[in-house]
Amino acid sequence: MKHLVQKTGIILGLILAAFAPMQAQVCTPDTNLNAIGLSPDSLPPAYVGEAYSQVIQAVLPTDTSIGPITFAFCSYRILNTAPDISDYGLSFECDQPACTYIVDHSQNVNRGCLVVSGTPTDTLSSITVNLEATIGTYNATADTCIVSNTLVIPYTVNFQILDTTAQDTNSTSIYTALTRQDLSLTLAPNPSGGATTLRYVLPERTEVQLGLYDLMGREVHQLESGHQLAGEHALTFEPAGLPDGIYLVRLRIDGGALTLTEKWVLRR
Repeated sequence: MKHLVQKTGIILGLILAAFAPMQAQVCTPDTNLNAIGLSPDSLPPAYVGEAYSQVIQAVLPTDTSIGPITFAFCSYRILNTAPDISDYGLSFECDQPACTYIVDHSQNVNRGCLVVSGTPTDTLSSITVNLEATIGTYNATADTCIVSNTLVIPYTVNFQILDTTAQDTNSTSIYTALTRQDLSLTLAPNPSGGATTLRYVLPERTEVQLGLYDLMGREVHQLESGHQLAGEHALTFEPAGLPDGIYLVRLRIDGGALTLTEKWVLRR
């Protein structure tokens, strides 16, 4: 009988061990995404008092350039949100423990994901996801990354928590009218040694904000702002005075109700 109990305990332990990783896997990174940043950057709205759950994908670069110097990213950690979504009845959980990602330098980009879930308690207009990144020098032979600095990269996510009564109105939000699939944004050449041409397509007349940002989320150049007609638009940007490095081109429509972001590499 004693041996039977021991065997039963061992079998149960093996079963629990086998299922533990499955239980811990809250989401699966999307290997088809390559644009640096968070996706989608416009989430479906949540409603006060109603359960909510949404996956956000993260695509993270392995290195960046500041002037002529290239730095490696050693690790990332999804730090917090501003405002703190826990004050609104929500929380987030990542596919990695403590929302920390050690950069794999054998890959061009690293990927992760998080799930925002809960039952909202109050209204909200947008959130900023703060990403803590360590940068330094990567030694390929030893496969080690020596950290020299830490920075926080903010990503704005268009996310609304609406009052439940908002569902009963006859108005239609821009989110339900347009999706990311309705828009397009391309850059060529990319990487670029100088001027690059940005092309984007708008399915309808709307307010447009087009800007160039560094990896810390700071706008370094406003490219376009104002209302534009539906159709294809193009502009050529000359990066005079900008140091070589990785930048983000961000197209925001209707005050940020929908956003597209593309990575642009300046390499002279």
